[in-house]
Amino acid sequence: MAANGIDVGYTGGTAVVGAVANGADLKVLSAFTNRVTYDLMVKPGIKTPEDLRGKRFGIQSIGGTVWMGAILALEHLNLDAERDKINILAVGDQNVLAQALESGTIDATVLDGVQSRRLAALGFSTLADLNKFNLPILSSGFVMREPNIQKDPQLAENLLKAVIEGAAASLSLQQKPSTLKILQKYLKVSEKDAEEGYRDLVLGTDKKPYANPAGITNVVRLMKRSNQRSRR
Repeated sequence: MAANGIDVGYTGGTAVVGAVANGADLKVLSAFTNRVTYDLMVKPGIKTPEDLRGKRFGIQSIGGTVWMGAILALEHLNLDAERDKINILAVGDQNVLAQALESGTIDATVLDGVQSRRLAALGFSTLADLNKFNLPILSSGFVMREPNIQKDPQLAENLLKAVIEGAAASLSLQQKPSTLKILQKYLKVSEKDAEEGYRDLVLGTDKKPYANPAGITNVVRLMKRSNQRSRR
């Protein structure tokens, strides 16, 4: 996008803030998820937040969205990784994190519903459903460069119309059968998995597609821990 190879991007808030900190002139047009929606999953034997002290906590990468979700979860539970000697480990994506928890390589992590439900069925515990806490974060959204918005405002307007209409259709009960078929087709999952994915979609999608300033503030605040440029 910085090289004008594409006009519009759909990416995470951490990537946008990091790019802006490095001089990119990006603007977030819309964001349909403005809160942490992960489940905090732990190995059997961990019963309370205090039990996480001294444990291994897996994330995807330092500075990424999963890491931020984990840090916000710990803050909400009155925990601090450094103070409470919680070892934050960069392990891999959601699939790898789920496998690491299952194998005992890590003691805790934050996972999307499709992974957390599978582990719950195997006896792992959901220490916290983070979606219920309304922890603000700028998740994925549509992004354009400021000069391109000024040059072609109609493109930005048409994009917003399209994504809003698409979100309204996918969340409509009348369109649910069609949405389930689309999920099955493109995600190549079973009908049961598509149903569970649809439930996550409904729970995780904000009805108003605006980037929440509190979510952006949290992203900037947390990025200062791993990105020196974002401190300016």
